[in-house]
Amino acid sequence: MVSAVSSAQNANLTSSIQSFLNSYDFLKLFTAQLEYQNPMEPMSNSELMQQVGQMTNIQMISDMTSKLSATLDGNSMLQASGMIGHVIEFPMPDGTMGADLVTEAKMDGNGRVSLTTLSGLSVGLSTVRGIR
Repeated sequence: MVSAVSSAQNANLTSSIQSFLNSYDFLKLFTAQLEYQNPMEPMSNSELMQQVGQMTNIQMISDMTSKLSATLDGNSMLQASGMIGHVIEFPMPDGTMGADLVTEAKMDGNGRVSLTTLSGLSVGLSTVRGIR
């Protein structure tokens, strides 16, 4: 039970650290810690290795998150490009369902994919309700 709580706390701490610190920040803090440590009670080798290991884990998680995000973006574009030349069904602003031929698929800078229809409407990929 204690190890499960510790794992959850470590995951939360890792997530928090990852959002605030990068590798350069970690090295600056780590160097300062070594420089100002008490010479009569220096950091043990295991503590040192644990901190380096945690930073390595944070970096690996960050890299994996970036790669997963890129993969998901690619999958969304692949899905959207497969709709070009097909009629899609989507909700209109007035609440009715609309249908139109897809002529183009685009991704904005935030990774949102939209489809352009023959009549010039821009339809978000996530709002498509059907394909004919």
